[in-house]
Amino acid sequence: MTTAQAKKEENIVEYLLYVWQMEDLLRAARFDEEVIAGFLAQQFTEEQYDLEFAWFKDLSQKMQQQGVQKQGHIYDAQEVITELIYLHHSLLNVFQDKEYKAALNNAKEYLEEFSTRAKGEFNNEIEPCLLAVYGLLTLRLKGESVSEETEVAMTSFRTLLAYLADRYKKMRSGKLQVNLN
Repeated sequence: MTTAQAKKEENIVEYLLYVWQMEDLLRAARFDEEVIAGFLAQQFTEEQYDLEFAWFKDLSQKMQQQGVQKQGHIYDAQEVITELIYLHHSLLNVFQDKEYKAALNNAKEYLEEFSTRAKGEFNNEIEPCLLAVYGLLTLRLKGESVSEETEVAMTSFRTLLAYLADRYKKMRSGKLQVNLN
C-alpha cells in the first residue's frame, strides 16, 4: 500500500493535503523522473520504493493529461473536495451534528478573515480551511513561523477538518448515523 492509499483510508484530509504537496513536489522537480526517483530512494525501503514510484508516475501523468502542470489539482483531488463539501452540508443540515456545528462556529470568524485576505470567493467553508492549513504546512516546511493569532485560527481550522475527516471515515464505513449527539 502506498503512502497516499494509507492516508486515504485513515484520514481523507491528510490524504488531500498529501496529494497537493506531491503535486507541488512534481512541479518543483519539473516532472523529472530521476529527481523523483532520488527523492523516493531517500524516503522508502526498496520494496516500498516501487509502489511509491508507480504512484508518482501515475500522479505525474494525471497532472499532465489534466493540464495542471503549473497550478491546480487533479480531478481525483477535486472530487474529494466535492465529497467533503457535500458531507459538510449534510452534517449541518441532515445529521444536525452538534460537535461539528460547534467546530464550524469556532472557525467562522477566522474563515471570513482568511477569505477576505486570500481574496477568495469561496462558496463553502471547507476549501478555505484546506487552503489555509496547506499554506501553514508549506510555511512550516520552509521553517517560517506564524503569529499567535494565525496559530489560533489554524487550530480552529484543523479542529473542523479533523471532525470532517472523522465523519468522512464513518460515512465510508457505513457507521455515520443521524443525530450523532
